[in-house]
Amino acid sequence: MHPSPQNTAKLAEQVAAYDPTTDPHIDGDAFKTLFVARLAPETTERTLQREFEEYGPIKNIRLVTDASGRPKGYAFLEYEHRNDMKMAYKMADGRKVDSKRVLVDVERGRTVPDWYGGGGVYVGVGVGVWGCLWVCCVRKWCFRHAHQARIIFIFIMTNIIITLVQITIIIITMTNTQAAT
Repeated sequence: MHPSPQNTAKLAEQVAAYDPTTDPHIDGDAFKTLFVARLAPETTERTLQREFEEYGPIKNIRLVTDASGRPKGYAFLEYEHRNDMKMAYKMADGRKVDSKRVLVDVERGRTVPDWYGGGGVYVGVGVGVWGCLWVCCVRKWCFRHAHQARIIFIFIMTNIIITLVQITIIIITMTNTQAAT
C-alpha cells in the first residue's frame, strides 16, 4: 500500500516544520533522557517514577498527552545522571508496566541529526522504514552488548584482511606465472 499524494505532501510539511529544539514542552538534557513507549492508558507519572527510579534518581517525567489530555502512550524520563539513564536503557526494555511490556530507547529527537520522531524515521535517508528499524535494532544491540559487538567487528575485519591477503597472493602468483611464460 502506497501513501496518497495528499498524505505524502502533508508528511513533507510536518517533517519540514519539525524541530525538537524549539518545542516549548521539551527541556532538560537530551543525553540523560529515556524514551518509554507502549504505555497503558492508565499509566501515570507516579507509576513511571516507581518503576524506573530503581536505576537512579529521576529529575523530570513528561507523560505525553494529546490536546484533550489523553495519554499518547509514551513518556520521556530525564535522569539526574547519564549513567543512570544508560542503565535504564540497558535493563528496562520489555519490562512490564501496568501489565504492558514497554519499549525503552534513548531520546533521539535532539541527539540524532535528521531524526523525525513520528514513527522513528530518519529523514533524507532512502533506506525505508524497515531499514531504519533494522539500523535502530542493530544500534541498540551494539549499545547493550558493546563487548560482543567489538568482538564481532574484529572478527569481520580479520576476515576481510585475510581475504585481501589471499587475493593479493593470487594476483602476485598469476603475475609471476605470466612473466615466466
